[in-house]
Amino acid sequence: MQLAAALFCGAMTYGALDVVFDSVLRRREVEGMFAVVMTSLVDVGLQSPLASGGTKSAAVQFLPTYGTMQASTAAGFTDQPLPGDLAVQVLWFTGAALLGLLALHRRTKDALTTRPPFRLPWPTPAPATRAFSPGHVDAPLSNCPGCDGSP
Repeated sequence: MQLAAALFCGAMTYGALDVVFDSVLRRREVEGMFAVVMTSLVDVGLQSPLASGGTKSAAVQFLPTYGTMQASTAAGFTDQPLPGDLAVQVLWFTGAALLGLLALHRRTKDALTTRPPFRLPWPTPAPATRAFSPGHVDAPLSNCPGCDGSP
């Protein structure tokens, strides 16, 4: 259960970071995707004891998935739960989500005040000038304006 919670929290953190990158790097999709991939590679690479010698550094504890790595490793190799590491991951998710919402709010607020409202790229049909009334269909032909009364 702790492993599933740790992996879920890590995925949600990177999802929130993706919203932040998408709101800040609004040019094309490639830049946001590149930022997320590079962040995850650097994050996991610095925490790997095989790839990096800096795993005992105090700065590693401030990486986005430090809590996920510690909690999932503990869940895989011990029976002792580490709720503190999950709490760190929840804090990372909360901070990234709030930052993403703030950036998204700022971008949409600026967009709504500087541009005209959304318009369709194709012409819309003109509205009907005469409303349909059910009494008109059932009316006898003699009451029809312009009709001579013949069937």
